[in-house]
Amino acid sequence: MFDSVFLFRPDTIWGFSCKFNDSNSINKIIKLKKREKNKPFILLVSSFKEIEKIAHIEKKYKTEKFYGVSLLLKSKIKNKYLVKNGKICVRIPSNKKARQFIKKTGMLVSTSANISGQKPLNFKELKEKFPNLKHKSFGRASKPSTIIDLVNKKIIREGNRKIKCF
Repeated sequence: MFDSVFLFRPDTIWGFSCKFNDSNSINKIIKLKKREKNKPFILLVSSFKEIEKIAHIEKKYKTEKFYGVSLLLKSKIKNKYLVKNGKICVRIPSNKKARQFIKKTGMLVSTSANISGQKPLNFKELKEKFPNLKHKSFGRASKPSTIIDLVNKKIIREGNRKIKCF
């Protein structure tokens, strides 16, 4: 079904995605985006149970309040595409159908669908520029995800969700 790079909109903006252990597809995304090779990707997961396999997360953050928010956590794994300075960025989509899709496919690498440094593209632009990529959408948000560094307790980027207290 989705064996390579595809366009995915889980609960935020459109992104390029692939299975997290598919280095060939990850390298294809790097080329499509003209992205720095050492810039880590976000990992989309279906549950906190999956997060616990790859990262350390405090119990108080394992709530639906953090669905849809990208969390920088201390990593339990080593992966040159996902981990930088001992941290990994993970997100459980707020959309239930997106979580079910990820549960079926397995964890997914994700990054905004654009050339690095440029604004994200809308679906029409993406289909014109990447007509051969399959696509799957569950979201409607027009902003990227909020990113919170839970290791250093700070907001990196305010996006689709406002988090006042963490």
